[in-house]
Amino acid sequence: MPKRFAYLLLYDLHKGLAEVKWRFMVAFALFAVLFVRFLIQSHSIEGEWQATVVDAFAFVSLGMGFFDVEKGVPFMLDLPWAMLLVAQLGMVGFYPADDFDENGERTALLAKSRLLWWLSKCTWVFLTLLLFFGVCLLLVIVYYLVAGVFGFGVGFFGAGAFDFHAEVVFLGHETMQLQDAPETLFPALAAALCLPFVVSLGLGLAQVLLSFVVGRAVGLVLLLSYAIVSTYFTNPFLVGAYGMLLRNSLFNPDGISNTQVFLSYAVLIVFVVFAGVICFRKRDLMGAKREG
Repeated sequence: MPKRFAYLLLYDLHKGLAEVKWRFMVAFALFAVLFVRFLIQSHSIEGEWQATVVDAFAFVSLGMGFFDVEKGVPFMLDLPWAMLLVAQLGMVGFYPADDFDENGERTALLAKSRLLWWLSKCTWVFLTLLLFFGVCLLLVIVYYLVAGVFGFGVGFFGAGAFDFHAEVVFLGHETMQLQDAPETLFPALAAALCLPFVVSLGLGLAQVLLSFVVGRAVGLVLLLSYAIVSTYFTNPFLVGAYGMLLRNSLFNPDGISNTQVFLSYAVLIVFVVFAGVICFRKRDLMGAKREG
């Protein structure tokens, strides 16, 4: 079984990455544009502080604050966040269904197991997103190394490193301040570097499952709609916007804690994986669905 799984995974890595390379480049280009935007914004701010790798990733993941009519906070969808989400879902969400349609019979004969076939696709999603975030991280690290100002702590978001002057508005958002810093330094690092990956993994796996159940385009529309609704309403079952740092308890005392995000997405990931197993028990990998 381990050999069959390894063969399937190598097959998916080779074929899958080749098929999604252009989508990968589009998603990477969007991240690069946001990184350049961060550099422009950070250099325009006066003060004794130094931007770091973590600051760059946190900037990309800022998202938008909570929508509150009573407090006069308008609903303004963060388009860069939505575009990057669509790019990531398109990058990992379609290949498994495409491969099933094109080579389902051959890979089924090689796998001799629906479970191994499905787990191989889920692992491919994980590794592809890991590669994507790794390449993005490499871009930021290389820039700061070349610029000679490399730092892996928290500059803009860290108390003490920057005084959070009232006139500072970062990307049009209200000035933020870490809650109970510096004790929250490590959670800030975790939120900036881990939450975007975990959220993308959970939603990416959900997109893969929906591609099989309702189709690729319909699944993408449903999932994007769910994510947008999650930005509008506050509900424990609406977790599509959990990766937005502006809604994190690190910056908002009424926000979502890192623990809540990780637990919610752990449940989502486990549910999607098991739902996929159940789905494929009723699906004929040789090309036809079983009845009943």
